[in-house]
Amino acid sequence: NRGFTYGRRGEEGDRQRAMDDYSTVIEMPEAPAEQKAKTWFNLACLSAVSGDGTEAVQALERWLGFAPDDARREKLDNDRDFDNIRDTAAFVEFRQKLPE
Repeated sequence: NRGFTYGRRGEEGDRQRAMDDYSTVIEMPEAPAEQKAKTWFNLACLSAVSGDGTEAVQALERWLGFAPDDARREKLDNDRDFDNIRDTAAFVEFRQKLPE
């Protein structure tokens, strides 16, 4: 999606563009749960890459609510986007909630 593209491109203003696009999907009542789950996960990745561990974990909590069957430690462990926050207490605590 466009938010993901903005988040990866990294030009000035792209983070805000990505956040705006993600917010649009999250606020759409007709958006399928699967799409909202992906959006929350991508928002968590964007926040983590930016070094905002608190925002990332909050987004992961929302992701978990939409995709409990998809939430596994392995998914977080294999995603390099979380490298900036991997050792923070909040991330470690969230990760421990997930099945292996």
